[in-house]
Amino acid sequence: MTEAILKEDLTPSSKIELVKIAAWLIALLFVPGIVAGMTVGIYAGFQAAMANDVDPPAFEALLNSPPLNLVIMLGAAFLTLPILLSATAGKGWRDALQYYRVHRMTRQPLFISVGTMLLLSLSFALLSELLTLPSEPFMLALQAALSSPTNIVLLIATICIVVPIVEEFVFRGWLFGRLSDAGIGGKYGPLFITTALFTLIHSQYQSWHTFAFLAIVGLLLGAIRQRYNNVSYAIAAHAALNSMSTLMLITAPAT
Repeated sequence: MTEAILKEDLTPSSKIELVKIAAWLIALLFVPGIVAGMTVGIYAGFQAAMANDVDPPAFEALLNSPPLNLVIMLGAAFLTLPILLSATAGKGWRDALQYYRVHRMTRQPLFISVGTMLLLSLSFALLSELLTLPSEPFMLALQAALSSPTNIVLLIATICIVVPIVEEFVFRGWLFGRLSDAGIGGKYGPLFITTALFTLIHSQYQSWHTFAFLAIVGLLLGAIRQRYNNVSYAIAAHAALNSMSTLMLITAPAT
């Protein structure tokens, strides 16, 4: 679907704009994670060296541990913001938020957006139980690390608050707006392109059913943004979904 959309005839100005969008998107998706990962890795290596505990397997296990991954994710999210601001026309965050369509919310659209997302989350959880779908290794590792209150607070801050805001700013805010302004893919091009990219960036998952669920989530978030022309509802729905997933993770029996 996305490939067919991109193959549509584009004007020269749209092609140039598409190249600019792609360049900024690469910077947004990769640079923050690389910088955050390197910073945390250097710090962890320095701490291990100071403690004279530089056992390679143990150090690799530390770098791949869920708490450190959450720290990297949180750091990458904050590092994304200045790059995102640079990629957005305007004089500051006031203009940027206006471009991302971050507006005040009203009760009915908020209830519809959040309620629909929670219903989708519960339906997927029930379907997973009925079909005995395998759990994601990433989620199992994350659950095993939740014995510490600090890790629980870190999980909630990262997954339930910061990540939904930053991801919606990038995908349903900036990218959706740039694709729409460039006329790429017509009316539904931004919806399908942002959904495809949103699904693919979640590389920590492995199962086809998880990616199918993420694609549906991406479509719903994009539809919410398109329906109300307000990314605030998408942020609220995304935060509700992640909060529900976090609650299930915390309350689920250990496996």
